[in-house]
Order: sequence, then C-alpha cells, then structure tokens
Amino acid sequence: MPIPFLARALPLVAILLWGLSASAVAQPTETQTKVIETLEAWGLMGSWSLDCSKPPSSDNGYLGYAVQDGVAVHTRDFGDAQDENEVQSASVRPDGSIEIVVHFEGFDQTRKYVMVKQDGRVRAWANSLADNSGATIQDGKFTANGEETAWQSQCPMENAPDGAGIAAEPGSTR
Repeated sequence: MPIPFLARALPLVAILLWGLSASAVAQPTETQTKVIETLEAWGLMGSWSLDCSKPPSSDNGYLGYAVQDGVAVHTRDFGDAQDENEVQSASVRPDGSIEIVVHFEGFDQTRKYVMVKQDGRVRAWANSLADNSGATIQDGKFTANGEETAWQSQCPMENAPDGAGIAAEPGSTR
C-alpha cells in the first residue's frame, strides 16, 4: 500500500521548520548587529580584570563582553557570583570613549556607563541609571568616596574564567 504524500512529506517539513526556527534564533537583530560591531570595533570584546593572573574574586572581578545566540552580553564574574546581561546599545562618543547601556535583569535596572581606553587598558568614566540618575561614577571617580576608578587589562583567553559575573548591585564598586 503506498504511503500518502503528506505522511512522507511530514518529516521533511518538520526538519525544514526546525532549521528555520534555529537559524532565526541565532540571527542578531539589526540593533544587536550594530551593538556587536561597535563593541568589536572599540576593542571591548573578551574579559577584562584588574589582574588577569589572579582568579575572579570580590576584589578582582572579571568583566566581559561576548556574543551569545546573536545577542551582545555583558558578563561579570566575582568568583562566588556571576551574571550575564544584555547590552542594549553601544556607541562611540566624539571624544573616543564608548557609552554602553546594559539591562541588569536580576536587579530590574538599566544602567548607562562610559568607558575610556588608554594604552590597551580600560576604565569606567561614568555609571548611572539610563535616565542619568543614580550615578555611582562621574568623571572617572566613585561618587561615594571620590576615588578614581581602576584601569583594567584585557585577559588572555586561557586566563579568562568560564563563568560570567556578579550578583551585586550593578553600580557597585566591587
């Protein structure tokens, strides 16, 4: 007895639909493509730390930028606490610094921060809520104590931790 056409075609249709849905998930949106390109062009992709020879800890966090499933993410690893959060926008400012907006889902906060780069190192120049309130860093200094933010170096891949980040307040000084 011949197998009906629909019964023969059903497995093929299922495979095609699965392939289309899988490729749709992995394809970045136009906005995410621009974010990823900006982070890459500015040289921010990868992990950064105060001391790449030491493991992640509350005193030596690893902050990073990566692409996961077509989305730019900001990763944070402080040893006992990690997280990954979507980078919603990234733009290079006229002075050459980069402004990044990240939504910290675990804290239900969207923060905007500015990074500066010198001699292959980066440091936070500003950090506030997306509406510019709640600043924790202004002009490269912590608002709580006036101390300058520290320079971070890019870590070689073999030194970078497997995890992501932190579960402390996004604007904290950890």
